[in-house]
Amino acid sequence: DADPSTPAGFARAVGATNLPDMMAAAAGYMTMIDGADRISRQQIMSMVQTIAGGGAISAEAKVKAFGKLVRSGQIIRAEGGSFFLSAEAAEEFQEKLNEMV
Repeated sequence: DADPSTPAGFARAVGATNLPDMMAAAAGYMTMIDGADRISRQQIMSMVQTIAGGGAISAEAKVKAFGKLVRSGQIIRAEGGSFFLSAEAAEEFQEKLNEMV
């Protein structure tokens, strides 16, 4: 079920099907639902494990997916080693969530 009030439900609601999408959804959930201004890479890595349902995801795969999101601009590096979700990614997620209503 796609209940956006849970991390896995949020990921399903925004159509996350691969690891980079799930990482972006993890950042989106922490930003849009939990209200976090800044998030750490470790928080995103931990949240993506929750979204994936505990399935084994290699550290290498997570690092590569995270790097892809930073390079694409979906996740933006802030001062002090923290990150935040881009406004464009947040807007795209919000549009997908609005379609559910």
